[in-house]
Amino acid sequence: MKSNLGPCPICGEGQLHLTHSAEEFTENGKSAMIDVRMEVCDHCESEVVGKESARANKRAVAKFRKEANGLLTGEQVAAIRAKYDLRQDDAAAIFGGGPVAFSKYESDDVAQSTAMDRALRVCDVYPPTLFQYAWIAGKVDAIEKHIGPFVSYAAQNIQARGIASHCDLQTIRDIVFETLRFDIWEAGKYASHTKASETETKTLEVTRKQATATSAWSWDSSKGSQHVKFGNLTTSIQVLKAAA
Repeated sequence: MKSNLGPCPICGEGQLHLTHSAEEFTENGKSAMIDVRMEVCDHCESEVVGKESARANKRAVAKFRKEANGLLTGEQVAAIRAKYDLRQDDAAAIFGGGPVAFSKYESDDVAQSTAMDRALRVCDVYPPTLFQYAWIAGKVDAIEKHIGPFVSYAAQNIQARGIASHCDLQTIRDIVFETLRFDIWEAGKYASHTKASETETKTLEVTRKQATATSAWSWDSSKGSQHVKFGNLTTSIQVLKAAA
């Protein structure tokens, strides 16, 4: 037994001391021994579960139940959020669940829904999904700085695999970036499109010649356009325009 936690509320004579015991819990056909906290009186030996111990026990059991039911633990949810440098309130705004949802998920106070869990898992391994969630939620600013690096990673990996050996890295980047636009997946959406003007074509060629590996991407949802930033040079490129 450890630490004096004050007088016993039962007998008033002894002092409470924190103790730990292993108890078996079963969930979804899976069992585990979980460390359970309580306070024990050194005089009457009464067992008391204080506020802090109750919270710790609840979280330990909730974590086990998440694992038993195939859900991400609080620690894993926090790792996914940290991967994109998101604050808890930004993550809640993007994915939903309420303003303090991620605080509760990450502390194992509550379990996220299966739908939320799957959304987080997909975003963890496929960044474009997060970009779309953020766009829909009006929170592109929260993840914008990550778009460029992830597009670059994807382009470099594609080039390394030799899948598009006939293309230069910047062309692959352009293609990868275009796949972030959800409207390109609609059948026949751009079956007919206007040809880029000579000025636009020359501007794009100049831009590509000045491109570097540190270029970053963003988009303006109100104008339906993307912006490709190369150092101090910013060119707004209207792509895949529908025919008038």
